[in-house]
Amino acid sequence: MTKISIKTIPLCLSLMLAPGVALADAPTLFNQAISSANQIREDAPTKDRLLAYEKTLETMDKIVREYPASNETRIILSGQTSGKFSPGKIRTGYITELTNFYDTVCEASPSYMCLAFVSLKNGSDSCNQAKTVADVEAAYDHLANALKIFSTQSENSIFASVTVSTARQCVAKNMDAWNRDYFGSKLVDMLLVNKEESTAKAVIENMTTPYFKFEGVLALKKASNSLVDQAYLDRLDRYIDENLGKSGAVKAPTDAFLATLRLRSFALSNSEVPIEYGYAYDAVQKYRNYGEERACNSQYVSYLFNMLLDYQTKLAFLPESRRGINNTQIAIMMDTIATHPGGVLYSCSEGGYYDLVLMARIHGRLLLEKGQEKASTFRKILEEKSLTREELIEYYLTEMNPTAEQLIASYFLDGKELDGARRILYISGYDRDTGKPLTNSPATFPVFKRLVDFGEVCRSSEILFRVLAKTDRFDKAIQYMIDSPAIDVLKKHSCGDEDLELLLE
Repeated sequence: MTKISIKTIPLCLSLMLAPGVALADAPTLFNQAISSANQIREDAPTKDRLLAYEKTLETMDKIVREYPASNETRIILSGQTSGKFSPGKIRTGYITELTNFYDTVCEASPSYMCLAFVSLKNGSDSCNQAKTVADVEAAYDHLANALKIFSTQSENSIFASVTVSTARQCVAKNMDAWNRDYFGSKLVDMLLVNKEESTAKAVIENMTTPYFKFEGVLALKKASNSLVDQAYLDRLDRYIDENLGKSGAVKAPTDAFLATLRLRSFALSNSEVPIEYGYAYDAVQKYRNYGEERACNSQYVSYLFNMLLDYQTKLAFLPESRRGINNTQIAIMMDTIATHPGGVLYSCSEGGYYDLVLMARIHGRLLLEKGQEKASTFRKILEEKSLTREELIEYYLTEMNPTAEQLIASYFLDGKELDGARRILYISGYDRDTGKPLTNSPATFPVFKRLVDFGEVCRSSEILFRVLAKTDRFDKAIQYMIDSPAIDVLKKHSCGDEDLELLLE
């Protein structure tokens, strides 16, 4: 057998890659895409046009994937045209043809896949019309829904690919670096769902916000489906300390706080490491610049709020085998997670609405007392409509269904302290003034009505005349008490020595 010299291997490869089968470079592939696009004729049958579109898009995707630094990739990603060839129009034209085709198919034979085509069309339209960050957010939501279905239900990979490429082109005018990288992180998640790890890495490398670059590292690790150990978590903590947190607990950039919170959330779900109280508490205590410079930026505040609720959820359902934190500490943590970044969360409050601290506190209590399903339902309600502080308390009390004794113990502390784990009611922002009911407390009227319903004449009267009498709810409260079937108006009700009280007044 003839021994092949190492020096002959390049020659062997060049013979294998003869002119007829040579690897195409970016310009060659770009010309192939143009040639495929020319096959998209108005007089061709719908299926033939769709196939021509798909061949063009697959070639464009190959250019972007294999030649990311090429001029052709720049044209494809920038939305520029080359002569009569417009990559952007190819993409939107395909989505229009595809969704129109499936509109007919879905009407005749509805299926789960039909939801994906509707979401793709809505996402594409929202992207094309996007002017604000909120518009882009809505578009990404539609596209993420489409990808979720395409990636699991469809054998045609082009559906998922065009969804991801549509998201990649989706930007709003005057978007700052933080929001660009925020949507970049969403794109990374979509790319990883679509098994495009190298492209995801390229997106991460182009980010300028340290936190989102850090989050990208965690996203890549999560996509590998491998659990991390304590050494991995410690290494990332050192990275945060050395690169983001050098200015100290309060003066360090917000990125240090966000990265620490994200790392703890990652540790809860992507490791088998036992979680101690101090480690969990560091999520909101180690770095305490919570993003005041972005208050009230609704995009940032919403992002932070949902991060905090996700962290609460993971902490509440940490397996017993990994709990180095007891139930009382977890109950305290639920409140701490909500109140520590309170200055930022409160920054979007308006006229009694958008009290995100109260929402987060209720969410944490529902998780512990009523379970994940109740907490998830609460989150969905918050997404669908705005609730005042009083409406939030009404909802909370309805779900918790406390006894009269619990209400009285929490609202009328009578100089006694109740720890957070036993207090059923939140009567102020941080419950610092626990010695007496607060006139402006959103809990006042809901508690009054419940005590009336329990037939607690004296305690409800105390709220009525000491607190509600000073508000515009006084007349309504009187009517509620008189109309209540729980109170017998024919019965004499005594609430103490009236003559003595008059003398003391």
